[in-house]
Amino acid sequence: MSKPKLLVDENLSPKVAAFLRSRDFDAVAIREVGLRGKSDHAICRWAHEQERIIVTTDLDFGQLFMGRVADGAIILRGFHKRTVVLLPQLSMHLIQNGVLTLPNLDNALIVIRPGRYRIRRKV
Repeated sequence: MSKPKLLVDENLSPKVAAFLRSRDFDAVAIREVGLRGKSDHAICRWAHEQERIIVTTDLDFGQLFMGRVADGAIILRGFHKRTVVLLPQLSMHLIQNGVLTLPNLDNALIVIRPGRYRIRRKV
């Protein structure tokens, strides 16, 4: 199964994208692709064109997913945003627990909290 392509939102450090790349994921940060300061709709459009799933702490992307604007999103809730603390948590929840290897992530909204995650799929 191929790994998903990820777009790390600007509310997370670009170090998150670098960390995911170091684990062999195709990840880019919004700041790296010139989308900094763009609207959520513009970000969703770019993510759709590039077939990328948005990784964010912004709950608005959940609403955009439910409104069928976003194709897929991973929303991180309840995590410390300091990069030095966040990266080991991401490793555990996204990689070790297999969240990023689930099928059809492009049609899923995944909300990850410390110790658990839930998935909603488009119907």
